[in-house]
Amino acid sequence: MILLSTAAFYAALQFVPVDAAAPAPVDRSGARPDHLAVRLAAAAPAGPSGPSAPSVAGAPRAPAAPAAPAMTAVPAAPSTPATSPGAQDAKLDAVVDAVQKAYEGTRDFRGAFTQRFTYTMLRRTQESTGVVTYARPGRMRWDYAQPARKSFLIDGRALWLVQPEDKVAFVNACFQQDGLTASVAFLFGDGKLREQFQVSWFDGTFGDQTDHHLLLVPRQPNQMFARLILVVDPATARVKQSVVVDTAGNVNQFVFTRLEFNMGPKGGVDDKTFVYAPIPGVQAQRMPGSCDAPVAGVK
Repeated sequence: MILLSTAAFYAALQFVPVDAAAPAPVDRSGARPDHLAVRLAAAAPAGPSGPSAPSVAGAPRAPAAPAAPAMTAVPAAPSTPATSPGAQDAKLDAVVDAVQKAYEGTRDFRGAFTQRFTYTMLRRTQESTGVVTYARPGRMRWDYAQPARKSFLIDGRALWLVQPEDKVAFVNACFQQDGLTASVAFLFGDGKLREQFQVSWFDGTFGDQTDHHLLLVPRQPNQMFARLILVVDPATARVKQSVVVDTAGNVNQFVFTRLEFNMGPKGGVDDKTFVYAPIPGVQAQRMPGSCDAPVAGVK
């Protein structure tokens, strides 16, 4: 499910060298820093020495960042009608149950995405586009087309970052999903939504006014992300947008279109989809700080 793939993908990026994973930001400083963006960043908890993102040994950490990024979301009234607290609670429970059911019934999916990553310290947003493919349990592939070609693959054992234009492919052969916190474990295919997150209505609008907007806060704090906002289609209980706010207040928004579900091998989603295939002229090497487990074609 999209909830799984985007947040788990973001968690996986914490195991990628910072310089390799982060795109050069595009200056969008002219965008208005609306109140919703301020609330998103200000709500992200900071560690004892200020907010920072975890990194691989030998890779630099993201610097501490002040709040108030520029964002595309606009302030709005709560995405639920003004009804009694009991009625709103009942509606929230029904929406969460529907999302959980849709998640459990999703074996795989493929779709186009637009990603907008807002750097709070720089007040800039990088926009990227591409195609995402996911299959349970915990296999995914993100193929970026713009602004530069690159791919992230998780095959269930290893994490690959492939940058053909730079003629390099990085691998973490010991990427362990079970080494993540319990709150992230759900995102890789296990657990129940309510068990891993505190779920409430999100007081703002990223999608349509008629969409459901859910705020998810991990019950077990972690250094990978502070909260998630899901934009849910009320007709299908499918997630249309996923917004990840990290511990530094950076905002990572994914908008999904042309989604197809449960295609299987006949629809082009099989084990080979998530396995790195060597590319002529592209050198494969280990990510800094990763293990030395054997990998074909890598010293």
